[in-house]
Amino acid sequence: MDAKQEYDRRIAELRPVNFSKPWFQAACEVLDEMSWRGGRALNLCCGNNELSTILRDHFQATVTAADVVPRSVEHAASCGFDAFLVDLDKPDSRAQAMEKHREQFDLVVCTDAIEHIFDTNGFFFFCHSVLKKGGYLLITTPNISFIGNRIYSELRGGVPLSANNHHITFWNYKSLFIYMLSYGFTDIHDESRYYPERYTTGRLRYLIGQRLRKMLEKAYDFSGRYQGTSWLKSFVTNELLVIAKKTEEITFSLPLTFLDLDSMPKEKLGELLKRCAIMNDKRALKQHPGAYELFLKLGKQLKSGKDNRD
Repeated sequence: MDAKQEYDRRIAELRPVNFSKPWFQAACEVLDEMSWRGGRALNLCCGNNELSTILRDHFQATVTAADVVPRSVEHAASCGFDAFLVDLDKPDSRAQAMEKHREQFDLVVCTDAIEHIFDTNGFFFFCHSVLKKGGYLLITTPNISFIGNRIYSELRGGVPLSANNHHITFWNYKSLFIYMLSYGFTDIHDESRYYPERYTTGRLRYLIGQRLRKMLEKAYDFSGRYQGTSWLKSFVTNELLVIAKKTEEITFSLPLTFLDLDSMPKEKLGELLKRCAIMNDKRALKQHPGAYELFLKLGKQLKSGKDNRD
């Protein structure tokens, strides 16, 4: 067992059962708005299986649970769920699980776990493989662009707040959007939330305080009421919730240097631009300025590449 597995095991033993986590409630609200019921769901990185129970009891789903920690898988089985062990950072473990569960699920949910995974390419490839075409991927994770994170990081010399919680990767809506688009997901929706209770205790109490908390609540409410304020939403939401539909086959994997568009081959640029165009709705793209900026940049880069090669 490596150091990360040992850490995950010990944290799992200490983690209390908690059905009232706000991201569970937010996920349920989104699924309710979609009228999603009765499908096959995979709770990936299931923890104490609170969400597995909610999906089964409230949404009449046939739930399978998966985790890297044997204790969590055993707990899921004891609760009556199908369950399997998978280490998403290990290709052999992923491949074995994908072979058994390929295109079995209508929904994959992963709540506040992707930030603990090294191999994010492998994670999205796994999710795409086990989903049926037309199935949904729902992810929640802390928002690194949240203004509270920015203040804390600035005061700590560039160290992100969530790095203290054994977070390995850090996400905002733009980064999730790019990965999802590149791994065959479209119809991507930003349902991110602001949870006052998350960062108003402990280390950040002296930074945020009650006045700033109220200001953030008002800014979040304003960003939800009026179009054209999505730039504000990216700063005042501390928890990302993004849901997307599997509609495409994967034609290339996302390299770690993905944003270095100058060195990307023309055919890959064209493929990514095509995937952006699938949405074919500038209002949807403008839901987040980073996504729309990427769309425009890709178009300019592809045109520039054609001019240089012709």
